[in-house]
This record gives sequence, structure tokens and C-alpha cells, in this order.
Amino acid sequence: MAYQFFHIETYSDAPKKVRGTADHYNSAEQVEGEAAREARYSQHVAVPQPPLPMNFDELVPLRQLIARRRQLVSGISETLTSKSGKIYMRKLRRDAATLYTEIHSHPMTSAEYLANRKANHPEVLKWAKLAVKDFQRRMPEGVEAAAVMHLDEGHVHMHILAINAGDPRLDANKLHAGKVAAAAYRESHVSEALASLPKPELHPLPLKPKKPRPSKNRETQKKRDASHKAALAQWGIDRMRVEARNKVLLREWEAANNAHLQAGRKARGKTHVQRAFNDALSKLQDDYYEAVGKPCGLLRDGPRRERLSTKEYAKRKRTARKIADELDKAEAASREITVTKAEIAKQQEKLAGWQKDLDAGEDNLSALAERLQAIGQELAAKSAALEKAEAAQHEKAMRQMQQLSAKEVKLANAQRDLAAKIEAITVREADLASAEEKLDSERHEISETTAAMEAVVDALESGDADIRNGKLHMVKPLGLLQRILEPMFKPQTKLQSIFNRFIKVMTRAAKGSGVAQPEARDEGYDFSGPQ
Repeated sequence: MAYQFFHIETYSDAPKKVRGTADHYNSAEQVEGEAAREARYSQHVAVPQPPLPMNFDELVPLRQLIARRRQLVSGISETLTSKSGKIYMRKLRRDAATLYTEIHSHPMTSAEYLANRKANHPEVLKWAKLAVKDFQRRMPEGVEAAAVMHLDEGHVHMHILAINAGDPRLDANKLHAGKVAAAAYRESHVSEALASLPKPELHPLPLKPKKPRPSKNRETQKKRDASHKAALAQWGIDRMRVEARNKVLLREWEAANNAHLQAGRKARGKTHVQRAFNDALSKLQDDYYEAVGKPCGLLRDGPRRERLSTKEYAKRKRTARKIADELDKAEAASREITVTKAEIAKQQEKLAGWQKDLDAGEDNLSALAERLQAIGQELAAKSAALEKAEAAQHEKAMRQMQQLSAKEVKLANAQRDLAAKIEAITVREADLASAEEKLDSERHEISETTAAMEAVVDALESGDADIRNGKLHMVKPLGLLQRILEPMFKPQTKLQSIFNRFIKVMTRAAKGSGVAQPEARDEGYDFSGPQ
């Protein structure tokens, strides 16, 4: 025989990292699947085997319990009140503990049990019944539970899964002895949480430039857009600088705060809440020993707890086996009601002798205490060396952060220069667009003026126009000439002025030549340049 093993835990639907591991996470679904030996949750078992159901009184099948928990969780709605006083509804949080589990392990290996199942079954069955009975005794009303046994790992062990169906939130923490004790202490005492260092005052972020008002003038609008774009670029650079400085402040505060809290915890030691938690679990193990361990011949503590030698531990196991056997005999004797005073005295003498044997082992505790003290001094020296190495690493990290901050400032300056160049290019592009538009207008005007001059010459040559009394007369003037010669276009452009001068020169030349002028065929059209 060996020592008892009994572990309790609560789980939620949100995965939670297992302490001491790199990438192992547990959740309610994972624990349920492992108990049911689902393939994706049983990869740690070489050859998974179906679990053996424990069909004891008031227990339900495992699959039924799993479906029951998920159904209840999906139907829970909480009524909450926000800081502003608004009342709203929401589903149960994923990190709310809704599954309570217990693992009971028997010192018999699975191979030993399977090698002679018929002979070993009564012993394992007795242990399982006592464990389930003790579990049911500790649970409040409204708890629903299932139990299965696994024979495909190192030792024979049993999983008990339970839900607090009597609680509106299925709060599994109310079934955990340690968490119940810790919560009770918190409710009746002042919090012992350490206060963090005050956070540094961060630099205020620059305000984002407002978008300029739209303008009907396209040139003005382009300039405003370009100016706004440059302002946005500069704002982004300034914001990055401020955020970089704030990050440095927060990193420095976080490092100092962690060191402050670590030193405070070390000086304070365990809190009363932690002690209440540990004391409750220690009492739970004591009660479990009286209800299950002792009747099954199991020790309360293992060899590592008391630092026993191999011989002493073997002696303790033989003594525990004798105690279990005597308890069995005592139970049989009580059922038969045939115990005599002489037999009781004899049993007491035997128990006294065994107690002496146990007391003899206590003499070695002083030597063990000295050894533990030496080990403690060695650990203290190693801890000091580790703290020194951590301080050097912290100093190195601070230097790296300063170098990174300098690079960030250099990058911000480069971005500002780039924004200025972009702004100059934008202005240059606007000027080029304006010049191109002006050039297009002039080209169009040259084209129209040339066409008008050609039209006048053609009309004079064909006889559709003549010059009489110093004026040009056309039968049906072109609309092009009307646009060029109408007074509404004053002030005239340079090309329009040149065209009018061209008409004047032509009329003066015709008048001075003394050539006979043909009669006007339509006096309704009289176009002449400005006099």
C-alpha cells in the first residue's frame, strides 16, 4: 500500500493555462472529453480504453451530465447594471467556472489490477465506494454528478464530475472547499492586496487638424487640400513621437511596479486569504484520510512530505496496512457484537506498540531539519545570484529601449522631411496644371482667330463680303466673327485686338485704293472693327 491521492479543481468554458507548462490549456470541454476518452482529448494516453461507469446511487451517466451542463450554461442570462445605471442582460461569461471535478487515484497500478482482476476488484471497489460516499457527504443539495474509472494509465484512478445545478449561475467555485474558505475570509476582512505605484503622467496627444472649408475656386481648393495633407502628415509624425515617449514611460513604470510588488509580496509572505485557502484544503485531506484513506490502508502523507527514508516509508506502509486490516476486523467484530474487554485491551496494546514504532521515526526529524536548513541557505545563495542576473538583464533591456527611442526619433524626422517634399511637389503640380490650362485657352483662341481671319478672306474672295464706306459688309456673317467682334467680350484679349486691327487695315486699304465697291446684298449685316 502507499499514500492517498485526492485532487479537486474547477473549470470554465474558456481555456486556462496549466501552471508550470508552456502550452497546455484546460477547459470544461477538454476535461469532459478526457474523462469520456474522446480521441482528441486523450492523446496523452498510449492506448485509450473506454471508461468504466460507476453506477452508484444518485450518480448519472457521464454523457448525460455533459449534455446537462452545456444545456444549462446556454440558457443562463445575467442581469447587470452599468456604471451609468443602465440595466442590461447578457449571457454567462465564458470564464465563469461551471464544472467541478475530483480525481481519486489508487496506489495499485492498472497493470496489477488487470493481471488479476478477480482478486483485486473487491479492494478497488471498496475504495471507490468510500470515495463517492465521502464526495456526496460534502456536496450541498442540487448537485448532479457522474463518476468513471480509468484503467489505461499508470494507476487505477477515478474522475468525479459535478455541476452545481442548484445555483442560478452553476457556480462551481461554491463546491471547492479552498475557494469557499477564501471567499468567506474576503467578505469579512479588509483586502490585503498590495497597492501599485502611481502611473506616470503621459504626454498629451496632438489634436488632429480639421478639414478646411470647401472653396468654389479650384485653385484655392487645391492649395487648401495640399496644406491640409501636409498638416495631417506632420500631425501623424508628432503623434508617433508622443506615443513613443509615452511607451517608454509606461515600460519604465511597469518594470518598477513589478519590482515593487515582488518585494512587497516577499516581505509580506502568504496572505490570510492564501492561508485560509490552504488550511481548508489541508482539512479536506485530513477528512478524506479518515473517511477513505485509513479504511483502505492508505497513508495521509507521502514520503516526500516527511522526507522519510525508503525503510521508514516501507515501515509506515506496513503499519498502515496493519491499521486497515485491524479496522476491517473491528468492523466485522462490531457487526457480530462479540468484542470482549480482553480483546479490546489487546488491540489497544498492539496499537500502542505500533504508535511507538511511529514515534521512533520522529527522532530522525532533527537531523532532517538541519539538512533542510543547509538546503535553504544554498537556495538563498542561488536566489541572490538569480536576482543579480535579472538586474543585469533589466539594465540591458533599458539600454536597448533607449536605442530604440533614438531610432524612432530619427525615423520621425525623416517622415517630416518626406512630408515637406510631398507638399512642395503638390504645389508644383497645381502650378503646372494652371499653366497647362492657360496654354490650352491660348491655343484655342489662336485657332479661333486664325479661322476667323481665313473666313473673312474667303468671303471677300468669293464675293460674300465687301468693304463699303470703310466698313466690312457680309451677306451672312459667321457666328465665329460675332463672338470675336461683339462688344460684350471687352476687355478684349490680345488676339481679338489683333483681329480688329486686321479688319481696320483691310478697310483702310480698300478705301485708299479707289477700287469700285460692289453693292451690298444685305444691309442687315454690318460688322466692322472698333473705331
